[in-house]
Amino acid sequence: ALPGSYQIQLSATSNFGCSDSIAKTNLVYHQPKAKLLFNDSAQCLRFNQFVLSGNSNIQQGSVLAYYWDTSGVNTAGLKDKTIAFGSYGTKTVRYVVQSDKGCLDTMYQTLTVHPMPRAKFTINDSVQCAQNNQYVFKATSVIAYGTLKYKWNIDQVFTDTGIVFNKTFNAADTPIIGLVTVSDKFCTDTLERLVFVQPSPKAFFTLNKAGQCLKINQFAASNKSTLTHGNMRFVWRLEDGFSSTDTNIVHSFAKHGDFKMQLWVSS
Repeated sequence: ALPGSYQIQLSATSNFGCSDSIAKTNLVYHQPKAKLLFNDSAQCLRFNQFVLSGNSNIQQGSVLAYYWDTSGVNTAGLKDKTIAFGSYGTKTVRYVVQSDKGCLDTMYQTLTVHPMPRAKFTINDSVQCAQNNQYVFKATSVIAYGTLKYKWNIDQVFTDTGIVFNKTFNAADTPIIGLVTVSDKFCTDTLERLVFVQPSPKAFFTLNKAGQCLKINQFAASNKSTLTHGNMRFVWRLEDGFSSTDTNIVHSFAKHGDFKMQLWVSS
């Protein structure tokens, strides 16, 4: 029946023809209409915040009470509610409104919480020399379901979008490698790792005299190698079979001839 005032009458007649009647007026109250407005029905798990605004109405009378059920428990509350979920998946919100006459209306709203990707990547070697370095970065990000895309950056500067990213650095540095992993629902996670491009030493030495007589030869090699920072290790190798790990060497040859002298420097 439509809202309004309705009269109900009851008449009774006995077998002797006696009769009586009674009439009562019944009221059918207006039904409230539960309605919700929301900021977004689908959000990423991280920082999700569903803002539900009550927009219920009733033609006559007023809405006095609001009940919410977001986890199987019905609780009284205000007409508006902000909800943050701790897990991904499909969530159902039950919203009940009650009028000043005790009339109820219920609505259900489905909300979707998308899973977050977890950004991960491997590095073939995080510490390499400035000379002949070859860094290989490989994305190993994961997500519960959905597809992933990648955005690589070096010191916050966009660089590449592949699963595997190769990079050679031309000078000593400590760049920050960043991987932004983006799901098909535009949920993102970022991982940053530091790599070390170590300075390469510069090998150099001087001789007291490059040509000497056999009888009294004594070649003094002074190590002048340089490195911007860190420690150096040295290996001397002479063509007559002599070798040393000292910083500087003094050596005499047992026979005449031309002999190659090599200095290997590593950091």
